Amino acid sequence: IIHHYLTSKTKNNLFIKIGTGQGKSLIIAETARRIVAANGHDQKHKVFVITCYNHLAKRDHKDYQKYYEHFGIKTMYCSSESTTKEFCDKNVIYADLETYFDVLRNEGYNTLKNREPSIKLPEITNAVLIMDEFDNLILDSDEHLQYVHDFDVKTSDPNATFNRKEDFEKLFDKEFINNVVLFIGI
Repeated sequence: IIHHYLTSKTKNNLFIKIGTGQGKSLIIAETARRIVAANGHDQKHKVFVITCYNHLAKRDHKDYQKYYEHFGIKTMYCSSESTTKEFCDKNVIYADLETYFDVLRNEGYNTLKNREPSIKLPEITNAVLIMDEFDNLILDSDEHLQYVHDFDVKTSDPNATFNRKEDFEKLFDKEFINNVVLFIGI
């Protein structure tokens, strides 16, 4: 099924249920390897293997790192200390959902703190998302909504804490703030 999907021209999503003990980690590693090979190891194409548990992402990355290296595929385990810059030269990134979003939030915070004009995300033209333990991601988690907005940093105060509405008003226009406040229900 996976081979047919990878070699067809379809753009539809593929969902496959693989039971416990049926080689899911190996199937994921081989699928990621084939996707990277099909894209010629192009660094602008990424495969993100996302799971609901940090220990699974860490274990699977460790278990298959030499497998990927054998095929010349660069991989990483996304930990809480990772940065998006590390994604740039990697083909396959293993992470749990919470840690991945924490890395993005940290990049945003550091951009504001250092008064940089924008978050420096890796240039990605095509990304494939492989979700391990998908049922747990849906059933065991509260609703995770993440939005990324481009904006110019308009503060010159390196000590801004951004824990008061007035701090945010220095960065964003009031319409944007009202929409966010309405959306998240503050």
